[in-house]
Amino acid sequence: MAEIVAAVGVPHTPAFPGLVAREGPDSATGTLYAQVREHLESAGAELLVMFDSDHLNTFFFDNLPALSVPVAAEAPGTNDGTPGMHNRSVRLAPALGEEVLAGLTSKGYFPSRNAKLSMDHSVMVPMHFLDPGERMTLLPIYLNGLAPPLPSAERCLALGDDVRVIIEAWDSPLKVALVASGSFSLEVGGPRIADNAIAGVPDPEWGTHVTQRLRADRRTRRGGDHGADAAGRQRRRGTAELDRGARCRREPDAGRARAAGAARPFLRRVDVELR
Repeated sequence: MAEIVAAVGVPHTPAFPGLVAREGPDSATGTLYAQVREHLESAGAELLVMFDSDHLNTFFFDNLPALSVPVAAEAPGTNDGTPGMHNRSVRLAPALGEEVLAGLTSKGYFPSRNAKLSMDHSVMVPMHFLDPGERMTLLPIYLNGLAPPLPSAERCLALGDDVRVIIEAWDSPLKVALVASGSFSLEVGGPRIADNAIAGVPDPEWGTHVTQRLRADRRTRRGGDHGADAAGRQRRRGTAELDRGARCRREPDAGRARAAGAARPFLRRVDVELR
């Protein structure tokens, strides 16, 4: 059976490859990505299952599934011209894709099958940093995170549990790592960022709240439709990398703090125990 050996979360900020190219691998951003990459390598990860929300590049309004699982053998990227990184073709995992499609459908989901695709920065930026040697295979699982109606957080949590069960029941010797692609507190082009910015962190406290929850929540989920008894399940150590995206300097404005100045990409490391 396949084994889940790690779980990480990383940002996919499109400016990061160019930033690290300019500032060097020992920069703060480059160092944090390297720590995640080394963690995956030390765990022996061979296949990445990446939960992602496409930015209307792989999909668009004329065909925007709420949940999609590719069964293609490979996919090129980036399809949105992300600077600072080279285009490449990524080996995908069609066998696992078929397992996930069948397993999720049997559990009441309605995933779409995607046999031909290209991938944007939301997948390729993590792959750029986590798999520079192009040794791992990938299964991206796409969830609509942009166009209402959006799936509920509760349903997404259940999806993660169900995908875990499917992976662990997959008849394969591969070691699998789970990757969450995206930021906890980042707004792009929205109403809550500074007037002179295109991106920002309107609620930095939210990132702190999520960090604290990750550190504190070591519960083992049991029972129901999610299957096997977890009492003897091996404890796995994972890292969650939280991206605040761009931490803005703040100054008083009509009695309240308001973001101002240039945005600065920011990463932070948090270690959590996964069961």
